[in-house]
Amino acid sequence: MKEADAKIFPYGVAVIKGIAELAGVETPVIDEIMKWCQEKLNKEYIVGNELNGTNLNETRSPQRFGFKSVDDLFNF
Repeated sequence: MKEADAKIFPYGVAVIKGIAELAGVETPVIDEIMKWCQEKLNKEYIVGNELNGTNLNETRSPQRFGFKSVDDLFNF
């Protein structure tokens, strides 16, 4: 994985996954992509199918900032 890809991942795919998770939308393909990428990066963003890994603080996902629902995002 290239360095540029590694930087884009926590600012792109993790954000999409985070919003989908808050909305209750299943993301099986994104989950598989995230599992593959985190293995290559030696990071942990997703555990099972939830965005709550030990490196979550390196992402820009809503969960990092304490959002628990889509309403939280809209009311921010």
